Amino acid sequence: GVAVALVGGIVFFVTFPRLSWNVASRRAPPELFGATSGMVDRVRLGGSGSIKSDPRIIARVRLEPDPLIDRIDFYWVGRRFDLFDGREWRGNAEALPARARVNLEDPIHGKLVQRVELLAEYGANTLLAVDRPVAFSMATATGRAGTSPTLLVEVPNEEVHFATRGAAYSYVAHSAVEDFGPTLPPDTNRSLALPDNLDARIVELSKRLGGNSDDPLMRAKKIESWLRSNLSYTLELPGNIDDPLSDFLFVRKQGHCEDFATALAVLLRAQGTAARVVAGFFGGDRLMDRYVLRAGDAHAWVEAYIPDRGWITLDATPESGRTTHSSGLWGRVVNGWQVLEEYWRSRVIDYSFNEQVALVRSLVRPPKSNGERTSLRFLSQINWRLTLAVSALLIAVVVALRSSRSRFGFKRSRHEATAFLEEIEKTLKKLPQRPSDGETLE
Repeated sequence: GVAVALVGGIVFFVTFPRLSWNVASRRAPPELFGATSGMVDRVRLGGSGSIKSDPRIIARVRLEPDPLIDRIDFYWVGRRFDLFDGREWRGNAEALPARARVNLEDPIHGKLVQRVELLAEYGANTLLAVDRPVAFSMATATGRAGTSPTLLVEVPNEEVHFATRGAAYSYVAHSAVEDFGPTLPPDTNRSLALPDNLDARIVELSKRLGGNSDDPLMRAKKIESWLRSNLSYTLELPGNIDDPLSDFLFVRKQGHCEDFATALAVLLRAQGTAARVVAGFFGGDRLMDRYVLRAGDAHAWVEAYIPDRGWITLDATPESGRTTHSSGLWGRVVNGWQVLEEYWRSRVIDYSFNEQVALVRSLVRPPKSNGERTSLRFLSQINWRLTLAVSALLIAVVVALRSSRSRFGFKRSRHEATAFLEEIEKTLKKLPQRPSDGETLE
């Protein structure tokens, strides 16, 4: 009976027309150990690099079109900073009025659509989007009372954040996937300014690395390559130092992404190229049909303004230092738990009529188009396993019900007269004599 009820429940869940639980209000997802990531309002040199070892998922993203690869090397823009005082980067632009949709550039150029869910572990209200974001819309905030729409606030040249606070958020972002011309020129007073107490050796290094080239992009690439080749990545930081940038370039020659980004931006400014530091995330691992960002994917890089090209992304941090550095038992436990959670959310909580249609199609006919093959890839991989498992369970149930003594240790209940009649029939079958035509047992 338990087995039959279980099979019936599964069949009912899979086949009965239903809507996703996401349609209704849903309480905020639990915070495992509080928020671990987020978007700071400034980048300060000498800060802790411990977040790079945290594997917890802070965002789930559906990409349209789906690249169908296990890992993506995307820069996820969060905040931009253009004021540097020698120790930290910050911004001070004034926020614009809140609105439902924010267009940073011409939205017709937004070819890569991202449906983003920021989780409780993110711990910030800044929106993330693949570089180069052009539009944000359809934002919702989830709190203890449920989920509701929220407005968006643009801080020009810095960030876009939610107008209301929440434990988790969802929204749609559009990003340009190709260069469509230069953007507006930057404010040179902010994007070229250098600290008053800047070490003279940094200016000399910038001139030496830039050489005599008239191409600002080529000079920027030379500086980027030199930093990546001559300095090494580490999370073991020395603590509070009077001049952290000079210490990184000429003494210690080791640091994490904030050091590399600061050095690149300052060296670019020293040779007359507008530059700013960007804080966000780098990468993205595929988990079922979505990509996830982890706390350890937090990263900092540089955008340099090149005439006739606009803002160009540059990253001097070695590739080994751009993504999560999780290891050990704790990292494997956290990652395994979140993989199970993702399967539960995707295959149970978010299971809806669309998945039902896809399942039926995959069972009755193979997918034809590339888009359909994409949406059914996971289902096609599990169809034969699911069919085999359900068939084996049904066979086991039938055998258990038909046997005189089931595996659960009880006998079928029979009337005494029925048992006596069966014994007579068995005895008669053993005799050589057979009944005549039409002769009954009586």
